[in-house]
Amino acid sequence: MKVVSPEGKNGRVRPWAPSPGRHRLFLTVLLVAVALRVLTVMGYPPVVWFEDSFDYVGVAERPQPYAVRPSGYPLLLWLLRPLHSFAAVAILQHLMGLATGVTVYALVRRRAPGARAGWAVLAAAPVLLDAYQIFFEHTVLSDVPFTFLVVTAVAVVLWSPGITPGRTATAGLLLAVATLTRSIGLVLLPLLAAHLLLTRPHPAPPTAVHPLTTRPGTGRFPSARLLGARLVPARLLTGRLSTTHPLPTARPGTGRFPSARLRPVRLLADRLLGTHAGAQTPATPLRPAPATRPGARALLTILLAVTAAVGIPLGGYAVWYGTWHGTPALNGGSGVWLWARTMPFADCRRIRPPEEEAVLCPPQPVGSRPASPYFIWSDWSPLRRVPGHPVGTRADLFQPEIDGLAGSLARRAITAQPLDYLRLVGTDLRRTLNWRRGPVPGATPVVYNRYVFPNAEGPLPDEVRIPGGSIGEDLLSYGRERPTTRVVEPAAGVMRAYQSFGFLPGPLFGALSAVALLVCATRLIPRPRISRQRTPDARTPNPESPSARSPETRPTASRTSPAQVVDPPAPDTQHTDTRPPGDRSPDPRVRRRAALAGALPLAMAFALIVGPVAVTAYDSRYWLPAIPLLCLAPALTLAERHSRTTPGDNP
Repeated sequence: MKVVSPEGKNGRVRPWAPSPGRHRLFLTVLLVAVALRVLTVMGYPPVVWFEDSFDYVGVAERPQPYAVRPSGYPLLLWLLRPLHSFAAVAILQHLMGLATGVTVYALVRRRAPGARAGWAVLAAAPVLLDAYQIFFEHTVLSDVPFTFLVVTAVAVVLWSPGITPGRTATAGLLLAVATLTRSIGLVLLPLLAAHLLLTRPHPAPPTAVHPLTTRPGTGRFPSARLLGARLVPARLLTGRLSTTHPLPTARPGTGRFPSARLRPVRLLADRLLGTHAGAQTPATPLRPAPATRPGARALLTILLAVTAAVGIPLGGYAVWYGTWHGTPALNGGSGVWLWARTMPFADCRRIRPPEEEAVLCPPQPVGSRPASPYFIWSDWSPLRRVPGHPVGTRADLFQPEIDGLAGSLARRAITAQPLDYLRLVGTDLRRTLNWRRGPVPGATPVVYNRYVFPNAEGPLPDEVRIPGGSIGEDLLSYGRERPTTRVVEPAAGVMRAYQSFGFLPGPLFGALSAVALLVCATRLIPRPRISRQRTPDARTPNPESPSARSPETRPTASRTSPAQVVDPPAPDTQHTDTRPPGDRSPDPRVRRRAALAGALPLAMAFALIVGPVAVTAYDSRYWLPAIPLLCLAPALTLAERHSRTTPGDNP
């Protein structure tokens, strides 16, 4: 569906038109979202700090493929380093958050132009107005850029019903960059490939072809000799002009040939047909070119394009990582993260690991062990006791030998205690239903590293995270200013008060997930079809119509008529209606198209929710990117009620 101008057919305004009046409600919400972000920038200069922020800044100061996590976000910080301003980083991320909300709104209006604007605003509101979303935009963390890249990739794929190599390659490139920002993006690439396999390539629009053209779609008429060879024998042999090759006209009703060189042939045809040069001939509709159904070649082209768009950046980064660490990879901690995930329940007496892996068994009893992240970052971590592998920095915890031993023990634990593993994952998934995502704002003194806006000022840690400089040296070198977060009232107090109620609670997040899953499931499940035969009387042709007359009673071409009009055959009166009686559901193609459109963001959202809990740990900020995707899924699926099938929109 292409919108070229605000006015459509019959003078009606398009729902997604560049008119501010049609988006008044959204512009109001967007203005409130901008005001909240301005208060955040004013109340907490330059940024809010978190534990992982110091690693990102250190890698940006000394670019390298980091073993703990991919270096995509540090490369973004490195690009912004000439500004020497952490406030510029925060402002850019605030703009990314606003752009994510605008993208959600625009995509819903694009795919459901007949829907009320309030539904699109409701889908974009959690991204624009959520206090925790604004909080993470103001931190030096990779969550907001990752969300922006994923949502933009989904919007590029779903902007039009069909798929093209250019759009799919762009989406693949965006997801590849998102994977280099956060490694969990790797699970989204198979979902994109599955969507491309289920969605047929976008066919080219039908081209109007005149029967006399030498090549379909060129719009050029043949030479005069060819025209005479096709018109004159038709008249001499059959006594009438062939309706398959009617008289070509440049404009309906002009009676003129499109080229002056054809004038002698036109006069000869007029003489044979008994008409004069200025006679009015009826307009002959152009035949549409036969639609070619996209096949394996088109799909193969699309898959090759997206493979190249994904493989080049990921492969290049893997080669860069291999030059530093000896083995090509995106990061070096997959085994360590999975080991930490299993340590809260792993019982080495049941697992009976080899001696080299037994050193990684935790010292605490099973019932009194902490959460998974503590097994990596604590001073008592068993990772620090592996013989022959001293640990000086965080990156040393992810040495290939340590990572291999940890991954082997983790797999043994899952194999020996599968029910305990599933129980742990289910328990952490239920934590997404908690009402809050962090402590109550202002309840306790917070300087940094908590999921609330700080209410106190204080020093930051000054240890060595990345070899070559301490945290304080890296922050001062990058920002050229005091790095600690300043609390400026009253703007800071307004944002703390807003964070106490302006967020999406866990129960509503769970309800949103259930609604999105239910809506997409009901659209993907085919409806039962009831065959209903229409009576012949309902389709009986009009006796006065030319199609109802017998061939003997139909009028023949006279010498004053330019061409005999041959009516198409009457439709079969025994037409089978596969819809149930009274069913006004949209075309099945529209239904399937809407289901596929909603299934892509839904699958990605659940992958982003379940993936981190299954392989690393539970963290409320890990499902932050899933919120806009879960808002998009039901909105795009329900768009079928407000869509119409148009040529070229076949799924």
